Amino acid sequence: MEKRQYTHWTPEKLMAVAKEYKTTNDFHVGNPAAYMAAKRKGLFKAVTAHMFQGRFFWTKEMIQKEADRFKTRSDFARDAKAAYSAASRMKILDEVCSHMPKYSGKGKKRGPNARGKAKKTEAKPAKSMAEMMGLSK
Repeated sequence: MEKRQYTHWTPEKLMAVAKEYKTTNDFHVGNPAAYMAAKRKGLFKAVTAHMFQGRFFWTKEMIQKEADRFKTRSDFARDAKAAYSAASRMKILDEVCSHMPKYSGKGKKRGPNARGKAKKTEAKPAKSMAEMMGLSK
């Protein structure tokens, strides 16, 4: 069995490895040994200074730009969940969805609670098996 060689993490090596990553999570997943070495040596803040820090906050303009990509509210809600929930939380959903139709149906309510009766069509009974299969002229 070979003896494993351990890397001696200098501040320069840590900086070089960390430059390959854009977020601290990518750094942690991509090279956990370097990540932990930076933590242990107290160099973590210096090594990760170039990386994205903190949370992402939606602004009204960003939400509007995202909503403009969609034709319906359901598409917006399904494909841009974060923007949709931020708009809902900020109570600007109606405003950013003003270019979308209120509903995407044909204007009639459907389902068991719909008012009105469905039109029943009377089907003529087939006279023969060929007629039923659509083979007759």
